[in-house]
Amino acid sequence: MYRLAERLAGAQGKVDGDILFTSVILHDIARKEEDMDTSGQTDHALLGAQRAERLLIGRGWDPERAARVAQCVRTHRYRSRAEAPQTIEAKILFDADKLDCLGAVGVGRMFMLSGQYGEQLYIEPSAGFGEDGAAPHILNFAQYSPNLEYLLKMRHIPNVLFTDAARELAGERMARMDRFFNELRQEILE
Repeated sequence: MYRLAERLAGAQGKVDGDILFTSVILHDIARKEEDMDTSGQTDHALLGAQRAERLLIGRGWDPERAARVAQCVRTHRYRSRAEAPQTIEAKILFDADKLDCLGAVGVGRMFMLSGQYGEQLYIEPSAGFGEDGAAPHILNFAQYSPNLEYLLKMRHIPNVLFTDAARELAGERMARMDRFFNELRQEILE
C-alpha cells in the first residue's frame, strides 16, 4: 500500500507526505478488534482513528496534525462510508487501500482470507445479487465466498475512487479480476 500511495501522491500536486505515510502505516491499527468482534459492531476505521490520534499526540505530534492523520484513517474504509475523505492525503489513502484489493493481488488476498475464514470456494449468486452496490459487514463467513466479495464490493470500487491516477490503475486491475472471476464461474459450472 505504501508504494501505491507513493505513486498516487506523485501524480498529485502538493501532498503532505508525513500525514499521508503516517496514515498509511496506521490505517488498519484497529483491524484485529473488528475481525474479532462477532457482533459486527466494531468499525476499525473509527476505532483506529481514535487510537492513531492518541498514539501520535502521545509521541509529541502537534494535535492538529494528529487530527489530520485521524481523519485519513477514519475515512479510508469502503464499507462504512460514514464520512467522505476531505483532504488530498485522505483521498490518496482511500484510493491506495482500495487499489490494494484489486487485480491479481486482490484475487490472491481474497482466496487467502476465504481459506482463513472457512468460506466456500464459490457460491452461485441469486438473480440481481449485488446490483445495489451494498457491501454489508460479513457475519457468517461459511455462507460467503470470494466471488460474492467480487460481486458485492470489488467491481464497484472504480466508481468510488477519488484520484484520476487511481481510476486508471483500477481499470487495469479490474480487467484482470473480471477475467479471473468469469473463468472461475465457467469452470465451476461446466
